[in-house]
Amino acid sequence: MAERRIIVARAKGGIAAVRDWPLVRAAVDLTFTRGDDDSRIDRVITLEDDLTPEQEARLADVAERTPVTLTLKSGVEIRTDLRRTPATV
Repeated sequence: MAERRIIVARAKGGIAAVRDWPLVRAAVDLTFTRGDDDSRIDRVITLEDDLTPEQEARLADVAERTPVTLTLKSGVEIRTDLRRTPATV
């Protein structure tokens, strides 16, 4: 299987900014794996934050419903791992 690792974004803003959540940084790493019979994207979302579990769950839900994710899911399996790092000030 061929793998390719892509760092997609180190984003500020979005839903966390609109709702004034204490999100310092969100990083999204993707690994695309293509085999003979299938393809897969492994997505790791790393949060530098002091978010509540409910806020993290909301961000994970938003990540699952982006137009790009929905388009890719119609033909490619996407696995997501949500990770946390402590906020640094």
